[in-house]
Amino acid sequence: MKLINRQGNTSYHTPFYTKNRDLDSEYFLEQEVRSGLEYVRWIQSSLNKIMRLRLAVDGIIGPMTRSAIRSFQRQYGLTVDGIVGPITEAKLIQAGASRPPGGGSASPGGTSPSETTFTQLPLSGKGYMRKLNNGIPQDAGRVWGHPQVIQALISIGSMWYQSHPSGPRIQIGDISFANGAVMAPHSSHRKGLDVDLRPVRNDGGELPVSFTDQKYSRALTQELVNLIRGNKVLSVRSILFNDPNVNGVTYWSGHNDHLHVSFNTPTEAFQLNETSEYLELNTEWELVLSESLGQGY
Repeated sequence: MKLINRQGNTSYHTPFYTKNRDLDSEYFLEQEVRSGLEYVRWIQSSLNKIMRLRLAVDGIIGPMTRSAIRSFQRQYGLTVDGIVGPITEAKLIQAGASRPPGGGSASPGGTSPSETTFTQLPLSGKGYMRKLNNGIPQDAGRVWGHPQVIQALISIGSMWYQSHPSGPRIQIGDISFANGAVMAPHSSHRKGLDVDLRPVRNDGGELPVSFTDQKYSRALTQELVNLIRGNKVLSVRSILFNDPNVNGVTYWSGHNDHLHVSFNTPTEAFQLNETSEYLELNTEWELVLSESLGQGY
């Protein structure tokens, strides 16, 4: 489904719709599963079990379901916003709910949301390296990912090296913690599928750059985007980046100085549900920002 976002750029897909909200992109991606009918039915069944309610298990976030969520949050000392995010989900499980569709997050304190054992990205390899922060490589604890994501990154680096053996290398930042714990300031980066990369500079430097800077290379960044989307290891769900003249990316606030790459889960292809029931549900699904965007990536 091809959509035009509010900046006039073509997007590969938009997972769901909301009303009058500017969303943090990473929270937006994290909520894709949380907007599905089966997930909402899980919420309703869980609330019925824990709170001894009689909500209709219809997969629709209506006033009664929203009120029940707020009541649960109030009773368990959580932020009362009527939104089932990772913390409320974990508390539902702790209170006796079964695992949600797709596995869900076991605990916001550090249990992995996936049974997959993550793999750590090496410090560097052909065509890539962990990004430098004031001359220091990216924290090794923040670069764990699904094994096929790590394979894809190494493959992309190798393809980049073939064209740019003298550099600059691809600069890789946050992926996930080894145990899938919450990674501040992100709301995603828990499943080993989300990767932050720096855009490419035109001076050969392996340093930060924004697409508005003179030292930014649109041509090299476009080449990088093409390699990411064309890799043969693991398909890509979306790339968030704000240069309106780069193809294959989607604009989202806070992404002037890095590309947020979301890979598909290795075991199932991403499919956009375009039924009217799905769109009606997601028009009702209200989200709130749970984090503020960091600057100077």
